Amino acid sequence: MLKLFTFVVPLACVQYYPLLFLIGKKNEFYYAITPLYTILLFITSLIIWCYGVKNYKSTGS
Repeated sequence: MLKLFTFVVPLACVQYYPLLFLIGKKNEFYYAITPLYTILLFITSLIIWCYGVKNYKSTGS
């Protein structure tokens, strides 16, 4: 589950990794900017969703 939410759905990036940077446990700067990855994933997902909804055709039943 940790690998799923860390790499596939970066839910943990929104709070856990930036907190590590802020409290000084990790000094890598990319921990502080991981919420940007979440925003990028959201925008990508929204584009794919809108494309799918626009091209959806019902079976008619």
